[in-house]
Amino acid sequence: MIYRIAMLGPQGSGKGTQARLLAAELGVPVVAPGKMFRQEIARDTALGRRVAPMIERGEMVPNAITNTMVRERLAQSDTAGGYILDGYPRDREELEAYDGFAEPFTHVVLLDLDDATAVERLAHRWICICGAPHSDRELTLSQGAEAACAACDGTLVHRSDDEPDAIRRRLRTYHAETKPVLVEARARGVLVEIDGSGTIDEVFGVVKNALGL
Repeated sequence: MIYRIAMLGPQGSGKGTQARLLAAELGVPVVAPGKMFRQEIARDTALGRRVAPMIERGEMVPNAITNTMVRERLAQSDTAGGYILDGYPRDREELEAYDGFAEPFTHVVLLDLDDATAVERLAHRWICICGAPHSDRELTLSQGAEAACAACDGTLVHRSDDEPDAIRRRLRTYHAETKPVLVEARARGVLVEIDGSGTIDEVFGVVKNALGL
């Protein structure tokens, strides 16, 4: 079976981590617009300079930019055998755009998480440019400290859009804009709803079971 999966959920739900684990299980790439934008910012490209202020304020990058980037990425040969989209489509407009340039999703996996837990998790999150998340509770980090990423040995940073006010803005946007995507996925019979409050291994076990893996 060729899996074309959208991994959705509020910020802090662990969708990036679960997407990477599932991609390794299936042998398919992860297409993560958020990570791609952060890489553009790190490389100081024209696109990176354009989107950096939006991301720092906790705002969403305009759909037209995100849709173009996703369409170009899915046109690459390594996605022919399937892929996992991390955090996309965010709203009905992006879903309609996706429907216009790609095959239908086989699954839309929702990792559900309450807002209070999401804010708590993100307030302690440090992340590497490779996308691997870490918690300062595990690393005993303070703001501005340096530590090596366990995945790639890169330096960890606390993202400006993981500050509480920015997190709450992003969560409000998520609830307002992503619900129609979930309603449509349910109508299409491809929605898989997962409780994202467990440990990484617990959630991954449930995800695999739900997908018949």
